[in-house]
Amino acid sequence: MSSLPQFVSLKNSQVSLTFDCTGRMPKVIYYGATLSEATTPEMLSVLNTRQEAKCAPVIEPPVTLVPTHGEGWTGQPGLEISGDADQWSAGFSLVNINQDGQSVSFIAEDAHRGMRLIT
Repeated sequence: MSSLPQFVSLKNSQVSLTFDCTGRMPKVIYYGATLSEATTPEMLSVLNTRQEAKCAPVIEPPVTLVPTHGEGWTGQPGLEISGDADQWSAGFSLVNINQDGQSVSFIAEDAHRGMRLIT
């Protein structure tokens, strides 16, 4: 069981930004006007649940802060790497979150490739 928070929120008097950290990498689930204190990250997560269309994949690849082919993202990756024949994509996993006031940094690692990513 991970000791990392499931959600990270930043806000000021005009704007709120909420990240969902339940997957391998964080993704933005809300960016907009400041939310009321009654709005929880769990509510936002439910609102971001995709409705399944006929003939669509049941599980949609997440659009994380740095989407990669290793996560199943089929668009332009947020980070391209090169290496040996099997190193065509990174497979980062979130290992730490540092939140300080109005800033946050997400630390992810790909142990197989010996890489660390800080966003």
